Amino acid sequence: MEVRSPAEVFAPLPEGYKPRDPRTTVLHRAVTEHLDGFLARASEEDPSGSGVPFHVERELRAYKKCGVLAFGFARVRCSDCGHEMLVGFSCKRRGFCPSCTARRASDCAAHLADRVLPHVPVRQWVLSFPRRVRWHLARDDKLLRKVIAIFHAELSRSYRRRAESDGVRRGQTGAVTFVQRFGSALNLNVHLHVVVPDGVFTLDDNDAERATFHKTARPEPGLTREVMLRTARRVLLLLEHHFDDVDGVSSFEPSVMDSLMARSIQTGQMPPGSGFAPRETDTASHAEGFSLHCGVRIHENDRQGLEHLLGYGGRGPLATSRLTQAADGRYAYSMRRPLPDGRTTLVLTGHELMGRLAALIPPPRVNMVRYHGVFAPKAKLRPFVVPEAPASEQGSEVEGPPIAVLKRPRSHGSYRLDWAALLQRVFDVDVLVCGKCGGRSKVIAVIKDGLTARKILDHLGLGDAQPANTQPTGPPQLDLPLAA
Repeated sequence: MEVRSPAEVFAPLPEGYKPRDPRTTVLHRAVTEHLDGFLARASEEDPSGSGVPFHVERELRAYKKCGVLAFGFARVRCSDCGHEMLVGFSCKRRGFCPSCTARRASDCAAHLADRVLPHVPVRQWVLSFPRRVRWHLARDDKLLRKVIAIFHAELSRSYRRRAESDGVRRGQTGAVTFVQRFGSALNLNVHLHVVVPDGVFTLDDNDAERATFHKTARPEPGLTREVMLRTARRVLLLLEHHFDDVDGVSSFEPSVMDSLMARSIQTGQMPPGSGFAPRETDTASHAEGFSLHCGVRIHENDRQGLEHLLGYGGRGPLATSRLTQAADGRYAYSMRRPLPDGRTTLVLTGHELMGRLAALIPPPRVNMVRYHGVFAPKAKLRPFVVPEAPASEQGSEVEGPPIAVLKRPRSHGSYRLDWAALLQRVFDVDVLVCGKCGGRSKVIAVIKDGLTARKILDHLGLGDAQPANTQPTGPPQLDLPLAA
């Protein structure tokens, strides 16, 4: 490893250089200002006095440090002209941080498009649940796993039945499921985005090294509703047995986190008798609070569209560009789609915003991307299905119905993108290319200790990049004292 002197490593930065500061965003200021007051109030309201779970507090506090140079950074220098820049460290959380969730979604989408999903057409199925079911799915991952298994079983049954009508026997399906916990209004809305190859796979009887993909036709009218109703019946029956097996339900005392999730779920709920009813189509069906959509289909040659669809499934819950702060101190979040009651902007106090963010943070050790069928880690057909060979070797012209022949892939190692490639994919900025002369840059220093980072920032004249000591804001005063 090349050793550099401190004078060379920490030479003055270019005159006028201003590093990116995430503290200028409304979301970062809101978390910094209201987090301590929110945590204190949650401890007071919790029956046990423990407040929000540890993983929720840890993620909220980690976001305050995300991208802030005072907590660590990498220094990048151009080898040609000597131009330098500082790159802050990310919090690497998966709950709500806009930049980290965008990088995670891009990384996952690149992996799935390059190493998991073959060059075959895929269809997206989106399953939503009634509000009375979402709260239980958000709290219990074991219950959620059973629900996902039910939905995949019904999808597989539908594809196999259609393939058998075309003369294809013993077909197998696969799916990649994205578990999304949020809606467009920053509300807790557990639903599933399932990407499924639009057909079935069969293993060739004469060649154990080949698997064949058979396309299926567009879902006929009534198929979407049939899949949804069968799934809904099985899910409701599962919930009925689940509650019968739980002891002490009547004596259950909700925690403050349970209350936050319940309030978040009720956002935008229409009052009874409002007359609001979603539109029914051949690819969209609704009944008893369940809804199923399958209108999005990606062609086998549209890999860019596939990666965009996968990134959409793994995206984060909010965008900082839609969050603004009004003159009265409240926060307004603009939604892409209006709520059933017609609202297009969600207005929240600082403590309400913290509650919404806390409800969206997933529990630890819970996978948000899950694999089923032929894409499961130990599936028999997985080695024959996942793409690894060049695209020219993955398909062949075969007489008869449109099919794709897939060959056994080579083994491969880790799929993670390096940090520079990931930043370029997400933000369209290559940090290893000099913005001044276009030369190649390289990392010359990595500072992980916060105290050391702050000393270096003072030395470089970037003292304003350090976090300021802000006074936490207390909860809103709802009951005003009467004048004597």
